[in-house]
Amino acid sequence: MRTMSPAEYVRHVREREAESEGDALSSVRRIIEDVRANGDEALCRYSRSLDGVDLAPRDIEVTADEFEAAYRAVDGTTLEAIRTAIRSVEAYHTYAAGPAVRSLRAWFDGEVIDGTLMGRVSKPVRRAGLYVPGGRNPYVSTVVMTAVPARVAGVEEIIACTPPDKDGRVDPHILVAAREAGVHRLFRIGGAQAVAAMAWGTHSVPKADVVAGPGNRYVALAKRLVYGVVGIDSPAGPSEVAVIADDSADPGLISADMLAQVEHGPDSIAVLFSTSGRLMGEVSARLKQKEPRREAQMLSVLCRDLEEAVALANETAPEHLQIVVDEPLRAVAGVRCAGAILVGYYSPAAVGDYVAGPSHVLPTGGAARFASGLSVETFMTTSSLIWMGPNRYKKAADAAVTLAMVEGMPCHAESLMYRLQVGGSVGGEREAKG
Repeated sequence: MRTMSPAEYVRHVREREAESEGDALSSVRRIIEDVRANGDEALCRYSRSLDGVDLAPRDIEVTADEFEAAYRAVDGTTLEAIRTAIRSVEAYHTYAAGPAVRSLRAWFDGEVIDGTLMGRVSKPVRRAGLYVPGGRNPYVSTVVMTAVPARVAGVEEIIACTPPDKDGRVDPHILVAAREAGVHRLFRIGGAQAVAAMAWGTHSVPKADVVAGPGNRYVALAKRLVYGVVGIDSPAGPSEVAVIADDSADPGLISADMLAQVEHGPDSIAVLFSTSGRLMGEVSARLKQKEPRREAQMLSVLCRDLEEAVALANETAPEHLQIVVDEPLRAVAGVRCAGAILVGYYSPAAVGDYVAGPSHVLPTGGAARFASGLSVETFMTTSSLIWMGPNRYKKAADAAVTLAMVEGMPCHAESLMYRLQVGGSVGGEREAKG
């Protein structure tokens, strides 16, 4: 584990943010344009060249028979674990969505103020496209963490793409989790080409309104490039955790949590901010003994006090922020940006990855400064609604006319003044009464 001073760490963060995307960005852009132009033919070609899987267009979608076979292959204990995770995630998102879900169920969320009906109308998107990483491991939890919020939002159709194994098969655990969580259709396509397919649509893969889910660097770049054609959740690249810990923390616990995070892949990082040199030394020794080949992915910074540790965490805007200190709420109060804040001994990032409730699809690479984790709102659009009656209109229109003339918009002013001139002879409107 590499140790840095606070100043060195800030420089490190800035350098990481400035890393060039260069060739990767160009490659992703070419893939997206190819899939947009050539559809299924391009998808099958990239499956062969990038994933070593020989697919025909008819093979792209997973069949009903494959879903049925998957249920026979997954044991009862695993099936119950999947269902437990689904219940937990559904309960959290139903609670956390609050006004959005109320508006969905009641059609409208608002109130009458000064004779004007003001509020918001929230509706789910029609089709959500989910990306589920694959290849090395079956990321069952990602299916749950993306599909369940979409289902709670009321999305009409949920589709998903995931890379198959070398034989073209999708892991049965992924298929069972998809069926249990509410995915309607699943396609055995991975990488940037899968994002492009869901953004533009092909003969086999329908066009989505929102594309969400984590992935590698290429998937994250693809989501960024298709944003505007479709909505996306947030930039979600290599995983990361920052841990704030003081002298009261158990070094075994801290080292275990850091190792758990870098287990996600070679690009994942873990950083420890601590006011205790003793703790840092013990954590470093454990990491060196346990997993020396991953040391380069882990950093530590000695901080003069808790406030400096929190300030450095804010500079990082980490995907996961674990707080293991004597006064955790004091630390939480100072946190400005993090994908998920996990407090205390019994809230490690690992429990958040599976069953805590919030989605584990979170902004990475400092994006928590401006983006939030995947939620019900990811799959909803909100329209503002206003119904102004004549009395309120008369009070407001003069100011609106003045501003329209200042901006050189005489037709706006005429539209506004017409209603003042004709008075109650048009529309038959009355004041909103609630």
